[in-house]
Amino acid sequence: MIESLTLNFQENIEFGQKPNNFGEEEKQEEEKYPGIEQTDVFVEILQSCPFYRLRSFEIRGLHPHTLSRPYLYECGTSAMWRQFSLGLQEVRDQAVARIIEAAVIAATAEPNPLPNNSTIDTNVRSRGIRRLTISDSTSFRKLSLQMITDTSLSTTLEELDVQRCGYFRSEEMHFVLSRLPNLRVADFRCRDKMAVLSPYSGLLPKKLSYEEELKYGYTSPPSSPAGTEDDIPVIPPRIWACCGSLRSLRIGVTNASIERYTDGHYYRGFEMWIRGAEIYWIRDHPETRKPYPEALHWFFDQIATLTQLKELCLVTVEPEYHTTRSLEISLKAGLDRWSTLRDLECLDVEELDHSIGLEDVKWMVDNWPALRTIRGLIHETDMFLSEAVIWLRNARPDIELPVSTVVPRMNAVQAMNYYGDDDDL
Repeated sequence: MIESLTLNFQENIEFGQKPNNFGEEEKQEEEKYPGIEQTDVFVEILQSCPFYRLRSFEIRGLHPHTLSRPYLYECGTSAMWRQFSLGLQEVRDQAVARIIEAAVIAATAEPNPLPNNSTIDTNVRSRGIRRLTISDSTSFRKLSLQMITDTSLSTTLEELDVQRCGYFRSEEMHFVLSRLPNLRVADFRCRDKMAVLSPYSGLLPKKLSYEEELKYGYTSPPSSPAGTEDDIPVIPPRIWACCGSLRSLRIGVTNASIERYTDGHYYRGFEMWIRGAEIYWIRDHPETRKPYPEALHWFFDQIATLTQLKELCLVTVEPEYHTTRSLEISLKAGLDRWSTLRDLECLDVEELDHSIGLEDVKWMVDNWPALRTIRGLIHETDMFLSEAVIWLRNARPDIELPVSTVVPRMNAVQAMNYYGDDDDL
């Protein structure tokens, strides 16, 4: 019987008609697009074949479309392209949802004929998909999420891997993690590093309701003046359903503000803030902004609730048009808030500008007794070893320090210190 199944869409398969001015003939309404036809085939396969032992399921090949700057979608070609892209996402979302639903039904259906053995009762009770992978897609949206949280997947799923899926944003991450009590592995990294996907693929504080904004001071009643920046408290972490089961979390870290040293062409001197835990690209509201350090503290506090975590992989998420600051893994920034992660065995920060120093690794050794691997302290481009690495090799030679082939990213301040300001060139 089949326990693992991968469905791969044809490369660049069409799900919709581009606007007329793109120079293509308009398809007749009764004609089905190749993507819809292939979806029908996948659903028919799942409905007609015996998949009651299916445990691992993967959907691949729904490659994302590249979108332009959000503020350019105002008129003409840009507006039509945006409308087409959004419509395409909805159609693909429906396709993914149909396939997931068919797979869930197939994996939980009674085998016919019933296997003639004594283990049938156990097999029936343990049926269901345990590992779900969605890759190369901007189509993992509302309907697809509902097929995970509103079906038997909500209790059977142990591993969710969303590879290179644009627009699987912080809101979706909170939604999923709050509804999957048996989830053990979550991989939400945007692995292809496509700039168009990056601003949406990192974990941010959960969007607050109006009542919560009032409670935590982010919105003032109409009759009262807005609070000052100093009056804004920290948003508390959310207790996810999988806090007691999650063993591995691989996730992007979205920055809460940007350097004043931006690209100079579009956003010179512009600062991006979190208001009510939402990124505002253009409209800034300083009276309700959330300062950058507090947003980092929220991230530390949220991860600290995952007390059974054994692997933590953090990746810097870089917005497309800004030079950003990254999450620092240091005592100064709030590393001591992770004292609850006593089962942590592997810390992977090779794609994060982490600023880990000597005192920080000493703290890790003292507070994480199960620690066996730290990725990202040594890069093959390093000219010399850091104090932290030298100390670890002497004090804890049992902790593995793999050499990373990832080239460390230089942030704006580091770049100015290294190359000098433009005026000095």
